[in-house]
Amino acid sequence: MFYKKLQEIANEDTRNFFNEYTPHREKLMAEILKAKSSGRAIILGAGNCNDIDLNELSKTFDQTFLLDIDVTAMELGLQRQKPIYPEKIKILEFDLTGILANIQLVIRDTSLDTLLNALKAVNDNPKLPEGFEQSFDLVVSAGVITQIIYPLKAADFMAGFYSIHDLLEFLRDRLFRQHLKLISRLLKDDGRAIFTVDHPLHDYPPEEAVKWPRLYIRRTSRLYDQLIEESPLADAVPPTYWHWEIPGNHFLVECHILKRKNF
Repeated sequence: MFYKKLQEIANEDTRNFFNEYTPHREKLMAEILKAKSSGRAIILGAGNCNDIDLNELSKTFDQTFLLDIDVTAMELGLQRQKPIYPEKIKILEFDLTGILANIQLVIRDTSLDTLLNALKAVNDNPKLPEGFEQSFDLVVSAGVITQIIYPLKAADFMAGFYSIHDLLEFLRDRLFRQHLKLISRLLKDDGRAIFTVDHPLHDYPPEEAVKWPRLYIRRTSRLYDQLIEESPLADAVPPTYWHWEIPGNHFLVECHILKRKNF
C-alpha cells in the first residue's frame, strides 16, 4: 500500500536517529510526566519510538499502548530501548486516518471524483479497538498531524490545479478535526493529552522562533490554533515550545497539554 509505504520509508530514514532525538525526547517526556504520571497511556503514531522513553513509560504507567500502521518500526523501537517492564507495553497496528485506502488513491489520482470520495469517507467517529473508548489517562499525539497530511501536500504539489488545491486543503482540515475528536474519545473525563506540531523553520533563526513562537506561528499558519479552538479539547496549561534539530531539518515544536472541554 503506497501511503503505508511512505510512512515506512519515513521511519526507515530516522530509525538510527535515537541519539539525535535525545534533547527532543527529554523535553517531550517532561511534558508527558507534567500532564500525567499514572494510569493507562496510549501513544498515537508511535513509529520508531525515538521521541519517547519506553523505559520511563513502563515504570510510570500501568499499561502503555503503541499505535501505528508500521508495526515493524514499533517492534524495533521496543527492541532498541529494552524497557524494564516490557510486559506493560502493547503494540497495535492501527490506521489513524481511518481512510487509508482513500488517501492512497488521492496520492495517485487527484481527480475530482477521487477527492470527493475521500472526503465522504472521513468519519468523525472512526472505529476504535474494543475497550478503548474514553479509557486512557494520557493520550500522546506527537507530530502525528504532520505525518498524516504530508502525502496530501505532495499530491497538492503534483496536481497543480487551484480547484484541486482547495479540496485537498478541505480534506486535510477534515482529517485534522477527526484526529482531535479521536483524542477526545480516547481520553477519560479527567485525562490529559499531549499534542505537538512540528513547524519547519527553514531559514528562520531557531532562537528567534523559540523566543517569539506565537509571532512565528502567526506568520506561517494559525490553522492548528483554530482547529483546537473548534475541537472538544482545550489547553489545560499554556503551550510550550522548543527547538528541535535532526540531521538536515530544524523545527519549532509547539506542545499542548489538552483536556476535554467542560471538565
